[in-house]
Amino acid sequence: MRSILTSIIYGGWKMDIAQDVALEIFSNPDDLSFGILEDLKKKTFGFMISRGPGKNFRYLVRKEDAQFESVDAAADEIGRILNAVIEMEFPSEESSALTEERVQSIVTALKARQYFGTYHVY
Repeated sequence: MRSILTSIIYGGWKMDIAQDVALEIFSNPDDLSFGILEDLKKKTFGFMISRGPGKNFRYLVRKEDAQFESVDAAADEIGRILNAVIEMEFPSEESSALTEERVQSIVTALKARQYFGTYHVY
């Protein structure tokens, strides 16, 4: 059962994210996958955040119907979500938590190639 929903509001739309999902994102920054998805008919972009291979790429956040006009706009939105997760102030050990520096590197990588994983493949 999911815990209380936290509303994240930006740019004219509201997104509810369960605190347990936010905690999972926050505490597993080395096993996440991100993708920017293009709707070829509408020429707009959505996005997804999932766990990495350690959890079989299970979706955590999906906004496939989002109407972002560019890859950069969708990547920036992922950055805003990740920064909102950081602001929830979950207790953690610094080395195993999502940080603003990690968020910036994720956003930069997404703008360059649309898909990015923080996990290591062995």
